Amino acid sequence: MIQKKTIKNIKGIIPKNGESVQDLSLKIIRFLRDIGEIDKELFSNFYEQGRTKKIALEKKIILDEFNITNIIIKNWDKKFSELGSGFSFWSGKNDDTENVKINFSIGKTTKNENLLNVISISFPYKEELRYEKESKKISAIVRLLKKIWVATEIELD
Repeated sequence: MIQKKTIKNIKGIIPKNGESVQDLSLKIIRFLRDIGEIDKELFSNFYEQGRTKKIALEKKIILDEFNITNIIIKNWDKKFSELGSGFSFWSGKNDDTENVKINFSIGKTTKNENLLNVISISFPYKEELRYEKESKKISAIVRLLKKIWVATEIELD
């Protein structure tokens, strides 16, 4: 029997449009709501990363503009503003092998071509919770990255 390839990560490269924090915040809210509609089990709850699991579970993501804007600003590079904001949300499952993680590296305006705006989705370690490359859910997530973030390049791993 041939085993089908499942996806571990999806990475979307996002243009450096110099969007405002408010615009980025609204995109994150829309993205998380819409990805939650694709798969309510994997993408229903998110938490900010913390030093420990206990601390992180106290930081549930509330999808409103005020909260998301604060997360973006809190993580914005204070020394070099052109490097934007970088942070991660994770699904907070009890079993770490079942977690999804979404990394946001957004708001970069630097002319350095090697520093990119990226949205990266890491799927659970448990392969049975991952999607096959040709699945409708992978296609839906790719469409979402293109629609909301205008991703210019999508990498599936």
